[in-house]
Amino acid sequence: MTTASVAQAQAMLAQAEEAQRAERRAQLVAQLKTTRSELRTQQQALENLKRQVFKGQAALDNILREQQMYLNALGANAQRKPACAEMLPDDPDVVAWRMRETDLEANLARLREQRAALPNLELLRGDGVLLAHQVQALQYAESNILNTLTGSLATKPEGGVFAPQ
Repeated sequence: MTTASVAQAQAMLAQAEEAQRAERRAQLVAQLKTTRSELRTQQQALENLKRQVFKGQAALDNILREQQMYLNALGANAQRKPACAEMLPDDPDVVAWRMRETDLEANLARLREQRAALPNLELLRGDGVLLAHQVQALQYAESNILNTLTGSLATKPEGGVFAPQ
């Protein structure tokens, strides 16, 4: 083989390697674009889920607080039960006492219905944990792609216990 043919073969090899690097880079850029798009979507979904959980928790706390208020009022009303309630059910005091008890129980039933209508916060929190893991995985994937594109993984790590002194 002559030096010219060796040089020509080396040039062709270098050209093929450069074309391969360019193709790999284009693939990584496309993968980065897809990963970032998915990451934005998942992060927005996570933020929406967080808001939903916070709103649901606030609503649940308010309902529980109001339920406790009505339960306390119901207990206090039971303490004020007229002694003649069993013997004189038509007595105005007994009728007023029963109406108050009925109103308190109706309010408690309404609050129970509101509580049952709330989304299941534990399931939402579980979904949030899974979504947070997906976001984290996408962030790692993005970081890995960027490191590959910039060549920062190709360098030898410095430092640590076994670093040269």
